[in-house]
Amino acid sequence: DRMEPLNPIAAVLRALRQWRPEVTTTTLALIASLFSTLACNGSLWHKLQLLPAASPLAGWGFLAAMAVLVAALQFILFLLLLNRWTAKPLLTVMAFLTGASVYFMHRFDIYIDTAMARNFLETDPREIRDLLAWDMAPYALGYVLLPWLLLWRVRIRRPPLRHSWAAKPLALLAAAIVSAAAFYPISQQLMPLMREQKTLRYLITPSNYVYSLLRVTVLPKKHYQGPRQVV
Repeated sequence: DRMEPLNPIAAVLRALRQWRPEVTTTTLALIASLFSTLACNGSLWHKLQLLPAASPLAGWGFLAAMAVLVAALQFILFLLLLNRWTAKPLLTVMAFLTGASVYFMHRFDIYIDTAMARNFLETDPREIRDLLAWDMAPYALGYVLLPWLLLWRVRIRRPPLRHSWAAKPLALLAAAIVSAAAFYPISQQLMPLMREQKTLRYLITPSNYVYSLLRVTVLPKKHYQGPRQVV
């Protein structure tokens, strides 16, 4: 019998239907942290590259150590947030918020701080239509739709309980060690930078909107005391 020519589109769709990898929440947290660091923090890396060329902060060594530090800290964040029940719903919401944050930071050169989070929560749904634009399409595809597609094809592995109890603490410990190892050689440059340019921390995605939304929604009155006053 003569074989029919293979339709490339049908072949891709068939392969996608059959692609159902099984991962643990720890692996999913690692993938999410690497994706966030490499693909979602362009504004942060751009700001760091704008530092004076003579500054030791402008070197590739500093940027590499900073990338490892951010990835390790993001890994800790995802480890604390994700479990077998929250992983897919939470990452679905975070993909949308990440795509929106990256777009608005790139498009309008803004920071995602508590004031921006408060404005977001107080936005009238009818005003959202005025913010929509065609240049959002690549961000929606790359940061929202494609991650959603991949995420919901993944199956969450459920290891034996005795193994899961040990896996996450060990992963947290390893991430803390990597964070310390990345922070130590750049600490003398990084600490003054963060004191002088405090807004840089609000470019680290998704930590920026996670922190800002928690400050606005969970502890808005207890911790928010208005703008800082000069002493």
